[in-house]
Amino acid sequence: MLLVLTILVLLILSAGIFFLLYSVYDTQKAATERLDTAIQEQLSEANRRLLTANFYLTEVLMGNVQASTIGAAQRVHDRNVAARGLSEEFAYQGNYWAEDFSFFFFERSSETSVWHYSSDVPYRECDEIQSRLKARFLTGENRGHSLSWNCILVEERPYLVQYYSDKSNFAAAWIACDSLFSALLDVVLTEQGFYVLVDEENVPVLGDTQLWELGISLGENEAAAEKSGFCGIYDMNRANLRLAIADTPYADRGNLLLLAGFLCSVLLILLLFSGYTFHYFHHYIEIPFRQFRDRIDEYTALRKNTKRHGFSELNGALEAFDSLERQLNALKIDFYEEKLTLARTELEYYQLQIKPHFFLNCFSIIFSMSQAEDYERIQMFCMKLSNYVRYLFTDGFSVVPLETECAMVREYVEIQNIRRRTENKVKEDIPEDLLSLEIPPLLLMTFVENSLKHAGVRQQGICVSLKAGKAVLEGEPALELFVLDNGPGFSEQNLEELNAGDEPKLSGGRKHVGLHNIYKRLSLLYGSHFRLEFYNTEAGAGVYTVIPVRQTPVKSKNDFRPGERKAAPTGLGKDGIDESFAGG
Repeated sequence: MLLVLTILVLLILSAGIFFLLYSVYDTQKAATERLDTAIQEQLSEANRRLLTANFYLTEVLMGNVQASTIGAAQRVHDRNVAARGLSEEFAYQGNYWAEDFSFFFFERSSETSVWHYSSDVPYRECDEIQSRLKARFLTGENRGHSLSWNCILVEERPYLVQYYSDKSNFAAAWIACDSLFSALLDVVLTEQGFYVLVDEENVPVLGDTQLWELGISLGENEAAAEKSGFCGIYDMNRANLRLAIADTPYADRGNLLLLAGFLCSVLLILLLFSGYTFHYFHHYIEIPFRQFRDRIDEYTALRKNTKRHGFSELNGALEAFDSLERQLNALKIDFYEEKLTLARTELEYYQLQIKPHFFLNCFSIIFSMSQAEDYERIQMFCMKLSNYVRYLFTDGFSVVPLETECAMVREYVEIQNIRRRTENKVKEDIPEDLLSLEIPPLLLMTFVENSLKHAGVRQQGICVSLKAGKAVLEGEPALELFVLDNGPGFSEQNLEELNAGDEPKLSGGRKHVGLHNIYKRLSLLYGSHFRLEFYNTEAGAGVYTVIPVRQTPVKSKNDFRPGERKAAPTGLGKDGIDESFAGG
């Protein structure tokens, strides 16, 4: 009793810690997703502003009246008036939508320059950018009409620059990167957040020293930061650079603290209750029972040396103690019957645990087909599923005839064919006299499900073969069952782990739900009198099972059968696989 209570407390404590850790993880994940969405929105807004500037520069060159007048005017006065009008238009655009953009226009024949600088940029830096762009135009460099902005450095400050030329006219615009991405630092990122500008080859614009100082390592399409919980690389659609952004997402710590406090309170109450239960059990149940058992042992030892003849009072006392002994034996029998009932309950638990596992898969299938609006296949699938549900809930016994299990395997394979649009097949090589033998329900179904799941979707389909035969297990008649497929088979590591111990496990000691339930149900039904082996054949994987023979009378015509049984195959190879599917 004490051991059970101790294990219960430890399980509750472990569950509480796991729930708390999962809550922290889920909160961090949600915060990361919100941060990623906000960054994407801000970068989309930046790309939109750059595209707007592209359109405006094109309009200045191709359709602006003031720009055309500057090149065509014969008089200096007319040219100066047009230049002043273009400058005022630049200022108007700056007040309207381009407050942090700077504009520059140059006409070659008259050497007329018109510009408007953003107030956020120092004059000397704008003058330096203007000189560079003017030199490029005068040397004949022409970028065409590219929508992508270039990144340049002026006094260790990165700028995005765009320029177009048409005949003797030249128009350009630029914006400081810290102004374009100011919303990231002011609105989206926390105080610990930052970003690094890198080119298309992941080379930092400000040099590798910046990455080292910030603790960022860059991969081809990913980034990692030593001191931040979030780090990612984002491409700019309208510029030849990328942003490596790192931050510690804000988590709702108030809710986490409230949850942690509630969980600690519950655990404290459980610990106090468990301590009180331990104390009560030890002082008021365990100690008196031990003393009573010691008195019985003393009486038994004394009774062996006591002569009963001539002592009527002693005989009466002995009869009373004999009656007490019989009651204790009856109590012991009741205790063993209770343990047997508990074992049966555990068996039903492992049998029922399979049903939700399959139902979840079925709901996923129906949801997928409903998204595709394939209503005819949904109707067919629901009919197959109803047969399966009827099979589960109309038979309450712990074993079913082999014939019924095989029929349900065919139903299951047809369900998977409807779901995946495949041509999976089931081949049977089972003598007629073995069809009435009883096996645990869903025994073959679990292995067939694993075969279809791990073989993947193949154009020619998967062939699963079911074989049965007579065997001898520990000198008693037994039934041997084979489930074979033409899939990729087990890996060497999985074979070693599945056949290593009494209970099949996968890598890392983790349990497969279906295989774990099958093993526990076989153990509860047959104890250690069964065999379960996994192996590979020339064509694929195989599972070999041997269980004691149990036979039931053949069902009547009114009994439920999920489907008419097909004829046994005649083209099976030596491993029980159809030769037309072998090696597929």
